[in-house]
Amino acid sequence: MLRRRQPHRTYTVYSFSAAGDSSERVTQPEQLTGRLLYMGPSERLAAWQFYQAAADSLHDPRAYSILMERDREVIAHVRPL
Repeated sequence: MLRRRQPHRTYTVYSFSAAGDSSERVTQPEQLTGRLLYMGPSERLAAWQFYQAAADSLHDPRAYSILMERDREVIAHVRPL
C-alpha cells in the first residue's frame, strides 16, 4: 500500500525592530527593519526560532514584533512591551 503524501508546508519567522534610536516611537513603516530568521518545511525548527527571537526581544529595547507564518497565514505574533 502506498503511503499518502503529507501536504507541503512552508514556515517563516520574521523579526521586526526599530531602525533608529530606541527612545523614539515607531510611526512609519520606514522606521522598521525586518529580518528573516527561518524559512523552511520544519514546524519544529520554526517554533524554536520563534521562541529564541521572542526571548531575545525581551532584552532588546528596539524590538517591535516577532511573526510566525504557515503558508502566508499568521499563526503566532508577539509584540514585546
